[in-house]
Amino acid sequence: MDVQLLKNLARHQAWADREHWRVIHENDRLSSDPDIRQRLNHMVTAYEMLQTLARGETPDSAAKKERESKSEGCFSGK
Repeated sequence: MDVQLLKNLARHQAWADREHWRVIHENDRLSSDPDIRQRLNHMVTAYEMLQTLARGETPDSAAKKERESKSEGCFSGK
């Protein structure tokens, strides 16, 4: 796979994620739905783990479990 294609795909994913989060944060019903919160938290954690692996580091699964238990993660900025 070509580096430019990967960069373009990453830019598109960033745009799509921004739109996704904008809609979630504008709708209290969506942002408070436990199933949506769980899925989005999983999505954010997966992105973070992939970024960690791309840097050649080892993901910290204990931090993931701690964040989920505190019900934080992707909703802490709202």
